[in-house]
Formats: sequence, C-alpha cells, structure tokens
Amino acid sequence: YINSQRSVMSYLWFYDPNTYYYYKATEAKYLADCVEFYDDWGTYTDFKLDVFHRFCDEIVEQMKNHTALMETHKSRFEGKEPMHKDENLHILVVDIIFCAKRYGLYDGIPIKDVKLLMKAMEEAKALNVPISLHEEDPDLMGSAGVHQGTVSEKIGVAGAPALAEEVLVARDGLLAYRTGARVNFQHLSSKVSVEMIQLLKNLGADIYAEVTPQHFSLNETAVLEKGTLAKVNPPLRTEADRYALIKGLKENVIDIIATDHAPHSKEEKDRDMNTAPSGMIGLETALALGVTHLVRKGHLTMTHLLEKMTVNPAKLYNLDCGCLEVGKSADIVIFDEREKWTVDQFCSKASNSPFIGDELFGKIKYTLCNGQVVYESGKE
Repeated sequence: YINSQRSVMSYLWFYDPNTYYYYKATEAKYLADCVEFYDDWGTYTDFKLDVFHRFCDEIVEQMKNHTALMETHKSRFEGKEPMHKDENLHILVVDIIFCAKRYGLYDGIPIKDVKLLMKAMEEAKALNVPISLHEEDPDLMGSAGVHQGTVSEKIGVAGAPALAEEVLVARDGLLAYRTGARVNFQHLSSKVSVEMIQLLKNLGADIYAEVTPQHFSLNETAVLEKGTLAKVNPPLRTEADRYALIKGLKENVIDIIATDHAPHSKEEKDRDMNTAPSGMIGLETALALGVTHLVRKGHLTMTHLLEKMTVNPAKLYNLDCGCLEVGKSADIVIFDEREKWTVDQFCSKASNSPFIGDELFGKIKYTLCNGQVVYESGKE
C-alpha cells in the first residue's frame, strides 16, 4: 500500500448530469480537495450580468462558510468589496474567487478580446493569483469534440484542428511573458502546444500546463470504438500528440494532471456525434490511469505522478495543502498500486466514461479528510 497526500484537482465540473446544472458537491470519491467551479448563470449567448453578480456573491458566501478555505485565504476577503461592479471588467473576479478558474463566461469559450485578457493578467499579477485558460479558437473549428483529421472524415464531422489550440497558446503565452502573470494552460492536447510551452518557460514566463488522463491514455481512434463517450474538448488527437504529452509530463513541461471531469446523462450522450455534448467523468479513474499508463510503463515514478496531482496544483493556486506535514490536515489517500480492477461502476451520478470495461492498476482503499475516513472501498 502507498500513502499519498490528497489530490488537488485543478480542473473539473460538478453538476447534476440529469439537469446539466451544477450542484454543491463536497466529496468526490478519492479527491479530498479541488478547485470547484459552477455554471448556473446560463450560456455565453444569454449571459446576464446581474445573474453573474449574484453568482459571485453566492460563491463568496459559500467560501466564507468554509472554515478550512477561509483559514488559508481569509486575507483575500477581509475588508474587500467585490470587483464585479465594473461592468467592463465584470469577469475580473480574481479577488473574489481565490483560485479564479477563467476569465471567460462559459466552459470552452476562450477570451477573444486581447486587451481584456491583458488587463486581466495585469490585475492577476498584482493580486498574486493565477489565470487558467481553455485554449480553443472557435473561428478555426469546424465542430467540437473530435480531432480534425482521418477519424473526423470517417465519421462525417468537421472536427476541431490542433491549430485552434496552438494559436491561442502562442498568443496568451506571450501575454503571460510580457505581463509576468502566472497563467495556467488547461488540458493541452497538441504536440506543438507542448513545444510552445517549453519555449515560453525557457524565456522565463511564469506558466503552468495541464493534461488530462484521457489525453495521455487515448488517441483519436477511441471515437471509432467509444463514440460520443470519447467526445471531449479539446479532442483526443493523434498518437504523435499523445506521445508528446507524455514526454511533456516526463520532462516537466507539463506540470499538472487534471481530470476535466464533466458528467452528462445517458440521454445526452446517446445523441449523434454532432449534437451530443463533449465531456467525460474522470475523478474515479484519474489516479488509476496515471498508474497504468505512466508509472507502470516507466514514464513517471510514483512520486512524480503524485506531485502532478497534488503538490503542483496546490502551488499554482496558492493552496496550503497537497502535502503530508506535521501540523497540517490529515487529508490522505491510501491505495494499492498493484491491484487490478475493472472500470464498471461509479459513485458519480453519471457514467459517461470511455474507460468502462478497461482493466486498470491502482485501487483506492481509503480516503481520509481531516483525519476522518470519508471513503472506504467496498462500502460505496
């Protein structure tokens, strides 16, 4: 058995798959800490500023009632008023949400306004908080969720080219370099993106990069076998891209492993490839996929894998967690790295995973939160 510090999941969505609205979840199987985001205010096109203001206030109140969070981050709230009253910068809520997920308004929508993004980076730099970005330019995309190439042609969808990600990584990476902001590039999927992140780090940019377990475990051909269960944003790409992501993890170009956990109902995923939503659940398979495809294949040591799921995301978001130290909360995961198990049932309300039926290594036995057992294998 291996004792690990708690996982700090830097990118996931908590919502009810039957209604597509986010719910206030507090435990997600083996994850004892996460950066959590909500999307209750409507889509990008029907966005209402007053609804967003209420959302900001709700998050602030929830965080004020969260003792553990406020002990660490209370200095960011005491004596402060929300910044969202400035309608031109209504998405600048970095001083309200301590780990501001994005400056966009809806999942998968990048920031097209360069001046706004540069201003956001300048504000984030002054406040010592990060900005996390989903980089896919919709102007370059035919359709979301499937890589533009041989597979998209075979199934008859326009697809999303790697270029849609790469151009924004290049643009926003240079903005990060010039402003000095700490910027996190979420769920990279392209070989060229990895190479650009390496270049920007060599220049001295304060940037982080993420990859998801699905992107280092699967390639575009999974869509042919798994259908819409393998439709994700950004899409699963070529085997060369997958290998580049693993190489980026090995060489610390990619710092963080995050799930991009996105529950959807069976009814949603049963639609055709053009109309089914993108996304898959990932909380309950993330560790095992890392053990199976990275550790057991010799790409990463166990310590290296756990750093990318604990220490590094905590460092990115200035969180006082993700490690085992005397005097800190006993948030611990106990798992057996050698035990093989089959992905078949989930604690999640949803089951939209392309890994159903796969045999993986790394079985979680217990999760402790603040010293209390909150999950025990076999007692779901």
